[in-house]
Amino acid sequence: MRIIIAYLIFVFSTPSISQVVQEAPADKAVVYFVRTVKGAGVLAYPGVFCENGPIGILSYRNFIRYECEPGNQLFWILKGNISLITFTNYKQFIDTELLAGKIYLIEVRVQFEGISIEPVNPFADDGLERIKSVLNSKSSLKANKMMKKKDYHKKKIHKSWTKHGMEKYPKFVEKGKVKQLYSDWFVEPEDLLIKAAIK
Repeated sequence: MRIIIAYLIFVFSTPSISQVVQEAPADKAVVYFVRTVKGAGVLAYPGVFCENGPIGILSYRNFIRYECEPGNQLFWILKGNISLITFTNYKQFIDTELLAGKIYLIEVRVQFEGISIEPVNPFADDGLERIKSVLNSKSSLKANKMMKKKDYHKKKIHKSWTKHGMEKYPKFVEKGKVKQLYSDWFVEPEDLLIKAAIK
């Protein structure tokens, strides 16, 4: 009887894989942009972009699932509120080579001064655990659902941000500051599920 009760608690308290991460379509690549770290940047709302325009805004401990064409994709992020210290926006870029039918991860971390986006290597990166924590959080799932319903994340991005970011991209290339996400750094949906231990 105890085993049955423990099993029922596990089933109903743990998100299923389908609730957390759906498989990538066979003809598309999927990228999860996941904001993870607590800190002074909690009130910042960075915008996430591709070459063609805005993808969305990331609120605190939230995520965006983005389906795109496989192959080379350029992603970048902009911390929209101007720094009071340096009077600048913060930007970072990631160049990718994506395979169709695969899921990739990019971790977003916002600090009081600065911003970081990191392509996640599932074979060597401890960022995977932080991402799993967000994707399996009930509050994160609720916030993500609300943002998609209201289309909030795109409506709040100023049109000038896309142009501003892409104008800065060549300088990042010149300085060797564009990060890389490689084609074999994909994950499976089950890799992102936290499995609660049954005691």
